[in-house]
Amino acid sequence: MEITTIAAIAAISIAGLTAVGLSVTVIVLLVRGAFLLGQVVNQVQSLGTKVDALTEAVNDLRADIQQTNQILVGLAKHTHDADGRTIFTVPTATGR
Repeated sequence: MEITTIAAIAAISIAGLTAVGLSVTVIVLLVRGAFLLGQVVNQVQSLGTKVDALTEAVNDLRADIQQTNQILVGLAKHTHDADGRTIFTVPTATGR
């Protein structure tokens, strides 16, 4: 065999090994990317659950604040009857 033939065979072998190595690297990167994407999806779902819980807590707090405000209005609009007893006028929610 000539030296050029041996060099050509070596070059083809190296190119083949490089292509295989590149293919394996690409597959490994794709698998890693899929794994990381799964982790991100799980974190987003977890955050979504936490946001839902916080939204519910905020709505409960708003209801409590509204009730407290109604009581304060009732205290502010109090009157006294003929015997001196305090009468509180607590507004009721309308349209609900």
